[in-house]
Amino acid sequence: MEVLRQRMPDFWQRRATEGATTQQFNVFGYPLLLTTNSQRLVAACAAWVAKFSTAPLAAAEAPMQISLFERQAADRSRGRAETAEWDAVNLEGESPFTYDGHGDWIAISAGRDGHVLADLRKQEAIGFVAPSLAAQTALVSKFIFGTVLYNLLTRRAGLLQWHAVALVHEDTVLLLIGHDNSGKSTTALTLLHAGFTLLADGLIYTRLDAAGVEVLASPVGELRVRPGAFDFFPHLRQQAVALNTWEGEKYRLDLAQVFPGRYTSASPRVTRLLPLFVSVGQRLATHITPLTAGQALERAIPALGWWDSLPFLETVLHHAHTLLARHPAFALEVGWERDALVASISGLITSGAQADSENHV
Repeated sequence: MEVLRQRMPDFWQRRATEGATTQQFNVFGYPLLLTTNSQRLVAACAAWVAKFSTAPLAAAEAPMQISLFERQAADRSRGRAETAEWDAVNLEGESPFTYDGHGDWIAISAGRDGHVLADLRKQEAIGFVAPSLAAQTALVSKFIFGTVLYNLLTRRAGLLQWHAVALVHEDTVLLLIGHDNSGKSTTALTLLHAGFTLLADGLIYTRLDAAGVEVLASPVGELRVRPGAFDFFPHLRQQAVALNTWEGEKYRLDLAQVFPGRYTSASPRVTRLLPLFVSVGQRLATHITPLTAGQALERAIPALGWWDSLPFLETVLHHAHTLLARHPAFALEVGWERDALVASISGLITSGAQADSENHV
């Protein structure tokens, strides 16, 4: 039989996956099963999973499943070796991959060097990549595992995804929401200097239950700021790493170096979430305006994660309205005076805590 196998190579190269093994990861408390034949792909998955905040393993949760295989060095179906050059790809720039989607399906393509298909409803994905691409651990980590995992998580029941910055202060999580260049990260820096703790600057997931709200986030341990932040905090410029992003000029701050002890990777469960819709004002004073749940939902729509499935959009809006009805939101027009900004937000937290106490009397 082995002789026949050698003389009749499988057109689909199934033998390339015979040595595959399965490893389990924990993503926001959800189990992830990775099946692969490549230690390089294991490393790429582990690198991305490390960016998520940690949470206890959810009981009786169906696992997410990703099967990603590294092709053999020679592609027999074309009679040539893979020759793609990925070394020059900028990780902070636009993605070198093509993304498509329809309904519950998404597709990622690296041309002749790889492709991945994911069924978001079934929580499964399968793909194959060339050795030249598998060797680029950081690239695969961010643009393949990152994309697949974020989409799988968005489809998880009860999880609501926000593009925001999350900070923790005692029993309150502040959710700073706003469009690009709205002042979220500079506001976060101000609060870090005042003793607040950063959870994440990027994607924030909220999960409501009867006891409160759990806040899950990625990536943990870093903050990205625009050059204008150094007008207020010039001492941080030397510790910032310049990024060439599609969003324009930005800098990464490693919180372990800049604010040791002022960040957490643990997903907090709190009784109070404080959504703040941030914008930059043209005056010294910070101005805070309460929003109804309807007004907040209208502002929230651009910051919510969903895809081109209208029924799912309805589900997302329902979850968002429920959260904003339970945790009232405010419009935060940030003033130039930093101490006054901290005082305004601290006062808002204190007044909310007092209101919660009076409601329980």
